[in-house]
This record gives sequence, C-alpha cells and structure tokens, in this order.
Amino acid sequence: MNPKIVLVLLSAVVASDLMAQGVPPPPSGARSEGRQQGNVVVIPQAPDPVLVDGKKAQDLDENQMREFLESKIQTIHQSEGAVELLRVAPGYALTITFSESISSVVIGDPNLVKFTNKGRVLVLSANTRSGDTSMQIVLPGDRILNYHIFIAPNFAEAQSTLNVIVAGGNKDGVAGSPYYNADEGLDIRAIANVISNYDALEQEGAISRQGVKRYGIFRKSDITSFEYYYIYVFKSGPVAISFAYRNPYNYEVRYDESRLRLQMGNMLFVPDYVSFNQTHLAPGETSTGFAVVADPDFSPNQPFELNWN
Repeated sequence: MNPKIVLVLLSAVVASDLMAQGVPPPPSGARSEGRQQGNVVVIPQAPDPVLVDGKKAQDLDENQMREFLESKIQTIHQSEGAVELLRVAPGYALTITFSESISSVVIGDPNLVKFTNKGRVLVLSANTRSGDTSMQIVLPGDRILNYHIFIAPNFAEAQSTLNVIVAGGNKDGVAGSPYYNADEGLDIRAIANVISNYDALEQEGAISRQGVKRYGIFRKSDITSFEYYYIYVFKSGPVAISFAYRNPYNYEVRYDESRLRLQMGNMLFVPDYVSFNQTHLAPGETSTGFAVVADPDFSPNQPFELNWN
C-alpha cells in the first residue's frame, strides 16, 4: 500500500479516537509545537502580556518603566490589630523593611511562600502560581503584626519594596511612632501630611483606615463661626479636627492660636497644637486650620464646639 495512504489512515484513526474521548484534535500545523501527554497533544500557550495603564510592559519607554517600577516602592504605618494585604508575583521578590528588628516570622502555608529574614529585612518569594495564606511578624515584647499574602498573577499587580513604620515601636532605641510618642511628642509634620493628603495617601497604600480613621462632619456652627470638616482619629493616640473660621466682626481681628479651646458639654480642652493658616482676618474673611489633642480622654464622636477663650 502507498505509504502516504497509510499515514492518512493512521491520522484518521488517531483523530477518531480523540473525538471519542471528547478531546478535539490539534489544529493543522500545530503538532510540531505541541508535546504528547498520553493520547492528548498539549499545545503550550504564551502567558497574557503584562499591561501597565493599558499598555504592554515591553512597549513602555525608559521613563514610563522607571515610573512604573518606582510605584512599587511604598511606605506604610502599621500598628497591632491592623491587617495589611501583601501581593507577591512568581519570579519577583517582595522586600519588606521594618522600623525595628524581627523576632520571628510565622507563615500559614510555608509551601506557598518562602522567606528570608535578616534583622529588620524580610524577603518573600512565591513558590506557586496562585493561592493565599496568612503571615504574622513577631516583634520584641511579643507584639504581632498581621498580614495576608496573595499570589499575584503578574508583577503589574504585585508589590516590590515595602517600608513598614511600626506605630508605637522603637527603631534602634528611638521612638518610632509615626504621629506621637512619649519621648518626642507630636509629629506635627506627619499629622499635617495626613490631613492635607489623606485621599492620596490612602490610595497609594501609605496609610490604612485601621491606622488613621477619618470621619466627615461638614457642619457649620451658627454660634462660633466655625465650619467643621473632618475628625482624624490616629490609632497611636492623637485626634485632629480640621476646620475653617470666618471673622464675624465688621473690623479686622488678630487671632491667637493659644486661645483656641475644644468644648464638650461643660468641659473645655486645650489642644496640644493648633495650626491657623492666617491669624489676621479682615471682616468676613475666612481661614482654615486644624487642632490636635495628643492623648484625648474623650470619645471623638461626642458633640463638640471650637471656641476662642
């Protein structure tokens, strides 16, 4: 029999056998690119391209690539009781630097993620292509930071470098709370940065709702000429109130920040810090500002007023 006829008949038999098993035959011309697994020909497919803002990673210019990679470097403030989400991509390491030394690392599923711990630096890498697990970081004094790790499908959805500032902790013996500590007092610059850039910081993952909670007030007082915007409750202690004030008099007034008081019922509290953008106000002129109480002994959801003493 003609060899070509024999080959055609054998091909037909294989195709018929595959169809009987519910497996479609490979497309024409694909046999040389596939690999045989039993009676099934497997055709490997290339992974989907990594997209950055809708553009393939390989099509980014140098500046766009640098901007994308730098966006993977983040700084967050974390305290006990808050859970941070981590995303590790196969083939890429996630390096986490803590503001103090690590006592131990506990991984829920060590087969999913492997780690290397060197002092204050923890390096995570994925062992699988999918899945999730928990992780606890034990700090000196048996304090625990909680995390949940997800295996990201690609680097576009993963993290690269994370700097963790531990609230209420110590870095080489220096108090490391991002907003307040007993040795250094209020960190007004950090607090002001949160008040001015809360939405952007939250979107970037630089702060979490567990670390700093913001409550909208948007109430105008007909008695004191203050308009209240937000209350910021910092897990490490301080409470801040952002506001605007309008001069109700028909003459210019110079306002002294040290005379501002927080009134709750019959109680008056002296803020630890007051920022008033403009102290000289013409009639009807408005200025914005914020007041901070470092260690309040009241609930921030109580009714209050700001007054000049």
